Amino acid sequence: MKKLGVLISFYKDNLSANEILSLKRCVSILGNHDLILFGPDNVDLNIYFKYVPEAKTHLVPSHCLKGADNYSKFLLSEDFYNFYKEYDFILLYQLDCYVFRDEFNHWVSQNY
Repeated sequence: MKKLGVLISFYKDNLSANEILSLKRCVSILGNHDLILFGPDNVDLNIYFKYVPEAKTHLVPSHCLKGADNYSKFLLSEDFYNFYKEYDFILLYQLDCYVFRDEFNHWVSQNY
């Protein structure tokens, strides 16, 4: 079976009601995969661990993620992917989305 790491992207110390809803939904639907909090090293993670206490973390220097250009460059870097060598796939989950169901195994079997 293929292994999926779900990266929950964060960038701030507080969450809106909708972001909390999205985070809870991520945990309830995708919680059978490894959940990894991914973001800058200068953010207090207490609010995130309240909802995802078992999450792993991938913290990077804040300058690597400051602004859209730096964020995009980092996501394309070898340093980023080296952290996830144990996974066959990674899913970057941002808190402005809402997951309805886990279809990971279905899509992996499509051989795209």
